[in-house]
Amino acid sequence: MANQGRKCWPEALEVFGRFRQDVPGAVFIADADTHSPAGWRLDVLARQIAEHRGLPPFAEAIHFRDALRAKGLVNLRDRMALADVALQLAAREGYGLPIAEAQAVGVLTLAQDWCSGTELCGDGRGLLCRTKEPGRFGTWGNALDKDPDIDHALALLVDVYRHPGKAAAIRERAQAAVKTETWDAAADAVDEGIRTAMERRAAEPARYPAPRGAQAPHPRAVPPFPPG
Repeated sequence: MANQGRKCWPEALEVFGRFRQDVPGAVFIADADTHSPAGWRLDVLARQIAEHRGLPPFAEAIHFRDALRAKGLVNLRDRMALADVALQLAAREGYGLPIAEAQAVGVLTLAQDWCSGTELCGDGRGLLCRTKEPGRFGTWGNALDKDPDIDHALALLVDVYRHPGKAAAIRERAQAAVKTETWDAAADAVDEGIRTAMERRAAEPARYPAPRGAQAPHPRAVPPFPPG
C-alpha cells in the first residue's frame, strides 16, 4: 500500500509489532516507499512505535519494496504472494484495488469494516475489524475517515494464525469472488446506476425539476455501452 497518511501505517505497524511478540519470526512485507514525498519515514516510524508502545524492536523485520526489487521480486504479484495476510487498514478506500489485488493472488485480507473493506471482505471473503466511531472528516475530498480498532485487528490476526484451515477457506472464497470484479462488470454497474437515477427522476418530476428552458430527460436517454 502507498506511503500515505490515509493508509493508517501507524496502526498497521503497531498491529504487526504486537503480533510479533507472539510470533517472533514474522516479517512485514511493506510494498511502499520508505520515504513519502511529505518526508514520512516508515522505517523511523516503526522504531518510534516500538519505543512509544514498549514493544520489542521490529523495524528490522520490515522488508520494503526497493529491497525486495533488488532481490529480483520486480513484479507486484510476486511481492504480494510472499504474504500470508494483507493488512489493508486504510481510513478510507474508493474501490479498494489493493484489496482486490491481494485477493486475486490468494492472500487473506484484513481491512476495516468501512468503505470498500466492507464490500470486498464482507460475506466471509476476508477479515473485517471494527472501526473507531464516529470517524472524522479527512483532508482528501472531505471524506469521512475512520481508524481501525487495533485490539480487534490483532485478535483477528492471531485467530487465523492459530486456525490455518479457517484462513484457507476465507482465501478460497475471496479468490473465487474477486474473479467477477472485471471492468465489464464495473461498466455494467455504472450503466445500471445511471439508468436507475434517470428513471427515478422521470417518475418524480416535481422532485427533480428540469432546468429552466430544458426538456425533462427521458428514462431511456442514455444509450447502452457498446459491447466490449
